[in-house]
Amino acid sequence: MDKDRKSRLKDEYRRKLSVGAVYALECSGNHRRWIKSTTDIQGIRNRFQFAASIKDCPDPVTRAECARYGTDSISLVVLEELQMKEGQTAGEFADEIKLLEELWTEKLQSNDHEDK
Repeated sequence: MDKDRKSRLKDEYRRKLSVGAVYALECSGNHRRWIKSTTDIQGIRNRFQFAASIKDCPDPVTRAECARYGTDSISLVVLEELQMKEGQTAGEFADEIKLLEELWTEKLQSNDHEDK
């Protein structure tokens, strides 16, 4: 690969806007749910799918559930995706995703209390 093409590809990659998300890991065996967030939802999906394909625990927080109910009991549910805005810094984007996670956590906790 010539130097100019490599440089162009690097520039394109840097300009590519990230897609973050708030997601839940849910266990069908005991109905536990963990709310998480990321600035790279595709990376999380890839890791989750790979772990599932080799029957491995997809996330350390689910280790006990995987051991008890099996790795197939864990699912990944995307609650909301958010695209990084042009001109937004990585730190600003991470802060926005974290705030979105807090909102989803509050919303789901209030829904859980209403169901009881």
